[in-house]
Amino acid sequence: MTPAMPPLPTKTASGRDRFHALLDRACKRYDKGERPEEKGAGMTAEFSEMGLNFVYPENWEVAREEDSEFPRSVSVHSPTGAFWSVSVDRRDSQAMADEMLDAMRREYETDFEFETMQRNLAGRQLCGYELHFTYVDLVVTTCILTTSAGGLSYVLLFQAESRDFDQLSPVFDAMSLSLLQERGAEAS
Repeated sequence: MTPAMPPLPTKTASGRDRFHALLDRACKRYDKGERPEEKGAGMTAEFSEMGLNFVYPENWEVAREEDSEFPRSVSVHSPTGAFWSVSVDRRDSQAMADEMLDAMRREYETDFEFETMQRNLAGRQLCGYELHFTYVDLVVTTCILTTSAGGLSYVLLFQAESRDFDQLSPVFDAMSLSLLQERGAEAS
């Protein structure tokens, strides 16, 4: 079960500092796990490009689609293969999430399960899917969540080995909260 998240900070410099502190705490909790290659993930970095702003663990690698048009996408990858991504477009967020679900279902058609989900992040209700599938010998958990703000749709996708997902969930939540707070996104 994912721990309860603290209240959403305000859009001030001190609010941004509070997001860094939230992510630092989440990473330190993960550091206590059994994945030594992720040690030191407690420091945060900021992404502020393509009209997107969020914080992430500094030892994670950013990959972005170099496109000034829509859709826009950026992902952040951990040293162990877990990742968090956001896609932004003018299309309907549910249609975008359904397309992602269909693509994953086609790719991992055997041993593929999914269920609809709702997730509350600091009072914001996000809707989407939780997926479980097997890749090579690994059981993988993926979440696809949708929201919208200012006429744009945002689809968050985060994924990790199932054995690590619960520990990484607070890190994914902190990254998502920092993006949503910056955008003022309302759940769709």
